[in-house]
Amino acid sequence: MDDFRDRVAVITGGGGGIGAALAAALGARGARIVLADLDEAAMATVAARITAAGASVLAVPTDVTQLASVRALAEAAEQRFGAVHIVCNNAGVGTFGQLASATHADWEYTMRVNFWGVVHGLEIFVPRLIAQGAGGHVVNTASMAGLVGMQWLGVYCASKFAVVGLSEALDRELRPYHIGVSVLCPMMVDTNIN
Repeated sequence: MDDFRDRVAVITGGGGGIGAALAAALGARGARIVLADLDEAAMATVAARITAAGASVLAVPTDVTQLASVRALAEAAEQRFGAVHIVCNNAGVGTFGQLASATHADWEYTMRVNFWGVVHGLEIFVPRLIAQGAGGHVVNTASMAGLVGMQWLGVYCASKFAVVGLSEALDRELRPYHIGVSVLCPMMVDTNIN
């Protein structure tokens, strides 16, 4: 029996890249998948592909920068599948350029998606995971740029360093509840983040 079979996994940024790969991998192991993305067409394509492979999928248009949107995602997931067991806070954007020329809009946009998107996922799903008393797992997507400051990636690095620190603290807090926390720190991946 696969530990992922019949578990419910919510994946933000599920319309492509790492999110689509997570959805395909978890779906192949029998998890029920809830895709969340702003790009409805991309999300529909991923949903069709993993449904054709045999997974049960729900696609929910979601803006992770808006707490109410993430709350609606959780409610849709629960209405369709019941309890959520795995939360992948994966939605992200790339911001490139020198720090000296970064605009306030660059900072706000990057932090709203990369940091606040994760925070909103935690605010909405972690209390539910704890209340269920059935364990679970949280995966927060950061980056190697969340471990090493890199030239031309300062704004992005700041957002991803925040996700790494938050994830390390969350791991310690959720251990007593048998809820695991992982932080994904990929280097170069073939996605549309640019």
